[in-house]
Amino acid sequence: MDNYLTLFFLLLCSFGYCSFGYTQTAQDHLDRALEKVDSENYVEAIQGFNKVIDLDPSNSDAYAGRGLTKHLLGDYRGAIQDASKVIELNPKGIDAYFNRGMAESSLNMHLEAVQDFNLVIDLDPKNVEAYYYRGFSKMEMEDPHGAIIDQSKAIELDPNRVITYLSRAFAKSSLSDRRGALQDYSKVIELDSKNPDGYLGAGLMKMILGNTDSGCLDLSKAGELGASEAYDLIREFCN
Repeated sequence: MDNYLTLFFLLLCSFGYCSFGYTQTAQDHLDRALEKVDSENYVEAIQGFNKVIDLDPSNSDAYAGRGLTKHLLGDYRGAIQDASKVIELNPKGIDAYFNRGMAESSLNMHLEAVQDFNLVIDLDPKNVEAYYYRGFSKMEMEDPHGAIIDQSKAIELDPNRVITYLSRAFAKSSLSDRRGALQDYSKVIELDSKNPDGYLGAGLMKMILGNTDSGCLDLSKAGELGASEAYDLIREFCN
């Protein structure tokens, strides 16, 4: 009889009806939700973060994880709401201000994004990402001078970041600073010789400055690297 009881008990356990006294904690659910994010199972991840919050309504990590996952799903308003909750729980949390700023930027709420990036920089004056994205939002608000200041600060902090030179070149070009833009595009090429945007921008600036032959060669290289629009420019201006 004891053997039958043991077998029956093991069968129940195999179907998940016994737990040996173990109860899943908020941390267990949080770890599992983060694994779901890593495997790109975002909807299941959000459900996991919900379970954490049900068990521990003050768990800022769960709100942060859920907010970032919502951002990945394109739910920017939901991401803002969760980031705001993280800030309520931890007003010194740099990541929450940054994440909220990113979501605001995605909704073209650039004034609000700049304000959040300001707070990030107040808490961490060497935060390269905050300067870069604040510059992006300023450019979107038609403040190229402010964008250049922020991108220059980001370059000072990280002089090998290609995308920052591209952004600053665009801002300079919008102010008709063609030589300054060309310098930045040339730096992009120096840092990443396979970057088609660097050659495309450099080619355009050279042509505007009157150096057509060199500009057309840069456009040709941009096309070779995959910038199909370069061939439209070559047909129009180089032949």
